[in-house]
Amino acid sequence: MAIFGSHNSELSRCNTISKRRWSISELSTLKREFRMGTPLKVIARMLGRTESATNKVLSRKGIRYDFTSVTHPPQLPSIVQVISYLEQKDYKITPVTQVCQKYNGKCIEIHTYKINSVPVSCTQLLIIANKLRIEEGLPIFEYDVNNL
Repeated sequence: MAIFGSHNSELSRCNTISKRRWSISELSTLKREFRMGTPLKVIARMLGRTESATNKVLSRKGIRYDFTSVTHPPQLPSIVQVISYLEQKDYKITPVTQVCQKYNGKCIEIHTYKINSVPVSCTQLLIIANKLRIEEGLPIFEYDVNNL
């Protein structure tokens, strides 16, 4: 027979969430691995933390946004590197057109491609490549959208 409102010490122990403080060593590891592009899931596993807790600390400690002290800033790939990666995965990519669009009086070239005969933009190529990289546990390609 269950009595509502009674205190069951065994049940309350099961529902207690352990909140360990982050050590300086853990924060250093988190910062280093995050800046190297290690996937969050892998970092969390390395530190014995949940992915959620690791993600929260990145924001709360400002690690996600602090790139002033990065010793080796991430290099942004060229579209050639993205295409090369996709071709290694057996995608057939062909350049289609370069379109010049006027923006603030300047001509901006827009490159388009076909991937397995389907027209795609540079951004779509990047998304496809990053989906594959995430599945493989590799760091994603980061890209400056102004240089697509």
